[in-house]
Amino acid sequence: MVLTGLAVTGACSGEHTPAKRRDAGLFLPETIGAISLGDPETFAPEHREAARAAALYLIQHGRKPGMTFARMSNRPTGEVAIDAWPASMFGHEKAQGGGGMTLLFQPRTHQIEKALKWQ
Repeated sequence: MVLTGLAVTGACSGEHTPAKRRDAGLFLPETIGAISLGDPETFAPEHREAARAAALYLIQHGRKPGMTFARMSNRPTGEVAIDAWPASMFGHEKAQGGGGMTLLFQPRTHQIEKALKWQ
């Protein structure tokens, strides 16, 4: 009986329970402006060639472009930086570490010149 009383007391007391901190919500492709590489034509016209090159890169490395979401940005050097996240990173309150990469597309050579994997 004493144990039951302690269990009830412990269950009712919230003073030892740390407060749960919440971020802005679920980590989803649309919250960061990422688009599936499964259809490169959905990217802005100036980024479609980079999206096609990224999709080809993924296929050549055993990944599925349709299961990878990307966001593009132009670098001052003329390269296009393609930040790519695997679908498994989405749907959580915080990104689940690693697995993503930045691909650098060079418009002069029409190909991915470098892949930088995230940790």
